[in-house]
Amino acid sequence: MQRLNIFNKAHKALRGLFCTTLIQLQQTDPTRLNELVPCISQIRLLLELLEQHALLEDNHILPLLEPNGASISTFFANQHVQDEILSTNLKCTLNSLEKENTKEEQLHLGQKLMLQFIDFTVFNLDHMNMEEQLINPFLWSAYPDAVLENKITEAIRASPPVHHEIFLDLMIQHQNKSEVQAKPTSDE
Repeated sequence: MQRLNIFNKAHKALRGLFCTTLIQLQQTDPTRLNELVPCISQIRLLLELLEQHALLEDNHILPLLEPNGASISTFFANQHVQDEILSTNLKCTLNSLEKENTKEEQLHLGQKLMLQFIDFTVFNLDHMNMEEQLINPFLWSAYPDAVLENKITEAIRASPPVHHEIFLDLMIQHQNKSEVQAKPTSDE
């Protein structure tokens, strides 16, 4: 029987946004404001969604691992700290790009942003895979799917609603047809 992947919808939404943002970034000429401004906005949205997602995990998912999974919880909490460092580096480069620069400086910063964003993307894609491969089995051994579904619902209700609509749209957009049409199970 297929168990509930508590990360599936959120991670698919984030992976989809990472991919579209990377494509947008690599097609952006950093010397053209009409291309740069929407790209920077897209990256900032992704950063905000990731921060919100990490907070949700830190406050609602990782505590489910205690006390028997303390080392797993600590590992992923430390990964979230590393993610914050990468995010801060991206934000600094974005801030520099938004200042008045020479064309050469803009090109240099655009290349720097591309490399940082690729590192950030790779880190986060790997992080999400590890969460699904390490945390899910641990949770499955400790909780029935109905309890996990309730925990997800509680976490979403407790999170700030500022990006709920955007995140929901991304979740729907990046699910396969079976997932979109599936009804949640609560009898496991």
